[in-house]
Amino acid sequence: MVGLVLVSHSKKLASGIQEIIFETAGRDFPVAVAAGSGEDHQVLGTDAAHISEVFLSFSRGDGAVALMDLGSAVLSSEMALELLDPAHRDRIRLCAAPLVEGAIAAAVQARAGGDLDAVYHEALRALTPKQQQLQPGTTAEARHSPLPSSSSPVHEVVLTIKNDQGLHARPAASLVQAASKFSSEIEISNENNKRGPVPARSFSSIALLGARKGDRIRVRARGVDADTALREIAELFAAQSNEEDSIGPGSRSDQTFETARAPAAPLDPKEVCPQPTSWRGTPASEGIGVGRLLMMEDLMPFCPKEPLDSPSSELSRFLEAARRVQTRLADWASHCPGGAAGGAEKIFAAQAAVLSDPVVIDEVRAVLGRGSISAAQAWTEVTHKLAASFQKLDDPYLSERASDIRDIARLVLQELSGQPPQASIRPHPPAILFTTDLMPSDALACDPESVLGVITREGSPTTHSAILLRTLGIPMVVGVRNLESIRGTHNIVALDGGTGEIWLDPAESLLISLEARRKQWQAERQAAAALARRPVVTQDGEGLEVLANVSSAADAALAVGNGADGVGVLRSEFLFLSTTKVPSEAEQESAFRKVFASLPATQTTVVRTLDAGADKPLPFLPQSEEPNPCLGVRGIRLLLREREFFIRHLRAILLAGFGRNIAVMFPMISGVQEMEAARLLLEDAHAQLRSEQRAHLWPVKVGTMIEVPSAALLAEELADQAEFFSIGTNDLTQYVLAADRDNASLAELQDAVHPAVLRLIKTVVEGVRVRERHVAVCGDAASDPVAAAVFFGLGVRSLSVRANQVPKIKQCCRQWRALALAELASKALKAKSAAEVRFMAQRLPLPCT
Repeated sequence: MVGLVLVSHSKKLASGIQEIIFETAGRDFPVAVAAGSGEDHQVLGTDAAHISEVFLSFSRGDGAVALMDLGSAVLSSEMALELLDPAHRDRIRLCAAPLVEGAIAAAVQARAGGDLDAVYHEALRALTPKQQQLQPGTTAEARHSPLPSSSSPVHEVVLTIKNDQGLHARPAASLVQAASKFSSEIEISNENNKRGPVPARSFSSIALLGARKGDRIRVRARGVDADTALREIAELFAAQSNEEDSIGPGSRSDQTFETARAPAAPLDPKEVCPQPTSWRGTPASEGIGVGRLLMMEDLMPFCPKEPLDSPSSELSRFLEAARRVQTRLADWASHCPGGAAGGAEKIFAAQAAVLSDPVVIDEVRAVLGRGSISAAQAWTEVTHKLAASFQKLDDPYLSERASDIRDIARLVLQELSGQPPQASIRPHPPAILFTTDLMPSDALACDPESVLGVITREGSPTTHSAILLRTLGIPMVVGVRNLESIRGTHNIVALDGGTGEIWLDPAESLLISLEARRKQWQAERQAAAALARRPVVTQDGEGLEVLANVSSAADAALAVGNGADGVGVLRSEFLFLSTTKVPSEAEQESAFRKVFASLPATQTTVVRTLDAGADKPLPFLPQSEEPNPCLGVRGIRLLLREREFFIRHLRAILLAGFGRNIAVMFPMISGVQEMEAARLLLEDAHAQLRSEQRAHLWPVKVGTMIEVPSAALLAEELADQAEFFSIGTNDLTQYVLAADRDNASLAELQDAVHPAVLRLIKTVVEGVRVRERHVAVCGDAASDPVAAAVFFGLGVRSLSVRANQVPKIKQCCRQWRALALAELASKALKAKSAAEVRFMAQRLPLPCT
């Protein structure tokens, strides 16, 4: 981020301006005071040597803009610049802007991500709004070029200013920062005084609007993320509605919110296919990549339908091809960088397991038995059906396993067709790859020296290909559409795998900024990794444990490698996804032992019993069709109906857990009776194993998931039966807000920092305090630094996060202060929306956000 240096004759004056900047741009904004003279700089005057030292601290990275008050301050600053090495001078800009106005405008632009040129020019424009207000007619009107002609629609919102002070410094700064997050062009105009439009990314230009209480401002946007941008700006208005410096309405219902598609502008014959200069996808693997774009299309090998021989011979051909692929997968796993800690060994072992799955082989045998079909065609039919089954699952983690199935299908077809697999992907010259969905085998084949980054149309951060690229250190952005349309029209593409941003033909200033960002990311990553195994203690001495959510032995190994303090939830149902027949007790025990073997025996591992049903149906536990499965027979309700299976399941956990620190947790508990019934069956399983004289874990700690509002409200009563509690924010949020978490149109309601959800979490924490029960948050929100900080403020001292997020969350937690977060949580409980809570957090601001 570009910083600021305040050069003044008075240290008190400069410190006062610095405080204003902190209030406007956040307390972590890089602004330094180079003021005064004398030993302690309290004497009026300037010191060129001192100023030069301050300049030097900003001469690396994104640089800084320096603003000065009086004439001799300018002379001292020029001298200070001369004292620097020539290599460092170009990162410092001396700006003739007025000290106060220029500093505020520059800080807002820098916080919004502006480069050195943008921050410098924004500071120079800072005096114009004051001149126009006090000397009307002396400056140009608040207007800029309208949104460029394009076939893309224009989206609009109209908002009314309710604050007595109008659109002043702090709300205007928030507006600039919100607009700067998106690639779309955004402009703002004042409907009352007919000023504008002005660019939403310019603090000084927004000031020219003269927006006062009661004025209606129109926000217009055009681009790939225009609608999302306007919704966030509207949310920002709503979030600030009950603050003294609000720019928005008194309540959401008072807000005039008009979203409209403006008539499409006629196409410019010289611009048949206009393209934005940047995109925003979903970050999947951190890192910065800059290079040419190379389209990489995945083509399945030719699949002849007609058999070459008899069904038995075709089956033999298939089995031999499958055996060769299994051997290759084992070889890949053993040579993958990062080893088991990176999860590669377990990923390819899971893929190989598909090839030895008796159900899958029986399916291929059955298809071949119909006659007149090749082994390749039979294999294609079986794997297509299996991948489609995974793809239909509502749970994102499960649906993403479809790509693993397609990868295995392709590898076997390559063997059947005699096509050798690609040993290594090494584009020359090095390039950023763009494809529909990168397969795990392709990810492993990527050479980090030649593959500078990967962009995909499909996929998510939890796909196995993303995991492997993180192991290899290759940045990745997923969920980017239409990028292929720019093929041949742009020379260079840049991406940030940590934010999801993509730029086409980035300017030199942006490339310099990205390089600085890359170095900073590497330093932060190394620092977080170096401390990952240490216990977490906040700035004011509060302890906190950071556990991991795991779904497989690969996740468990990754969690250990990343320094997790234990496993907060092992999602046991994920171990049996590809099983179509009821797994025996021995099979379940073996599956649990494989996971436990990847974990330290002394660390706590919480095993959640099968949470099947709704978005995670299991074929071997058939359920009747229900009109609303999320509110139907799922979780503990299903297990209690399948009593014999449930006892075998519990026996397997106890057997595999012998000699280890294992705890058992029941999902979807809605009341005390369910908890009592589940505990009785656990005791039955223990009694059976004891009578059989089989070594097993006992006694065992028993806990409950808090996913249903009734369980949260009954936490104090449940504490008589449960020794620990784990809050599943995904389900709890959807049930509290009656918003299906898999309904994309309700995505804005899927935020666990909604005040209603926070109040229930607070109820749980306070309800179990008398019995001194352990409370953790294991939902996906625990991996979100803002949400995690609010949970900590509510009294939660245990977070269970995604395995790959452990170092980052630990690093964030070490920078927290318990008192500040308690105050934040107290305000959050009284907020009106999740957006308002996040705005409050942004005002702190929190580290890592």
